[in-house]
Amino acid sequence: MALGALVDAGADLEAINAAVSSLGLPGVRIVAEETKKHGFRAKQVTVEHEPEQRAFLEEVLGLICGLDLRPVAMTGYQREAFVGRDADAGLRVTIDHRIRGRDRDFALGADAENRLIVPARLSVIEFKANERVPYWLTDLTARLNMSVVRVSKYCQGVEAFDRAPRSVFHIPDTDPAGAVPVAAHH
Repeated sequence: MALGALVDAGADLEAINAAVSSLGLPGVRIVAEETKKHGFRAKQVTVEHEPEQRAFLEEVLGLICGLDLRPVAMTGYQREAFVGRDADAGLRVTIDHRIRGRDRDFALGADAENRLIVPARLSVIEFKANERVPYWLTDLTARLNMSVVRVSKYCQGVEAFDRAPRSVFHIPDTDPAGAVPVAAHH
């Protein structure tokens, strides 16, 4: 109901669907249509999805509605993405830099100020593989003295804006002496 009210009040459905699309769930989209209930005009909003995604979506929507979850931070970054082929099919490597965020004005098109939440000279490199990370990539990360660090860019933003206590995985706001790039492995 809240999403329907927001769309009815003028929230950009295309921007909402762009955000949903960024989650990487193929076939999921938000659809809005005019309806009349008990003599009142309203927007009926539904989540279209593939049948096999139903349990996951119900769990997520249940958490959002049941716990009355609201965003407290927004993150953005510049991404370079690489996809493996041939023997490395299923490998994805992303390099995120200029990781920034804000804790207000969450509209995607808002002209709001973002600030760096990870020092500008550091990047988050993620390796994702369908089966296993190739040996050549693990050898390369070892030669570059990279370490595996589990980090959430969103949680980093939440912590940077003092919306939650610091976690043991927090990336410091200042560069530690001799810091090397970090790799996040999923």
